[in-house]
Amino acid sequence: MKIGLIGLGKMGYNLALNMSEHGFAVNAFDLSEAAVKKAQEN
Repeated sequence: MKIGLIGLGKMGYNLALNMSEHGFAVNAFDLSEAAVKKAQEN
């Protein structure tokens, strides 16, 4: 299943991480490039 997220703050980052760990394909957007890079690393 594919999931799209807007915002990788505290809640969005943890949602993306949890969904990714459980096999979901996560596409995320955030205005902060640092937040996107942090999410990609995990």
